[in-house]
Amino acid sequence: MNVPPFWQYVAVGCVVILAVLIDQVRACSSGSRCKHMPEPMSKPEPMLKVVNAYKRFGGLVAVDNVSIEVYPVRLSPWSATTVRASPR
Repeated sequence: MNVPPFWQYVAVGCVVILAVLIDQVRACSSGSRCKHMPEPMSKPEPMLKVVNAYKRFGGLVAVDNVSIEVYPVRLSPWSATTVRASPR
């Protein structure tokens, strides 16, 4: 069988990736905590809490009775989204 070297490298890479994924599935199904997954977070206290905010500019009411809570975020490679800058 005459297979170009490029496709040989692709095949070897696919086998390695598949072996790693199978190993991770076996580790996670054994009942122990998966090493690649972040620890679950308990419900944290908000970093910032604003209750019943009111802002007025002269006779114009900009904000009336607004409440907001901002919580800390834990980023991991499994939960982060990719943000790309748009070309100008």
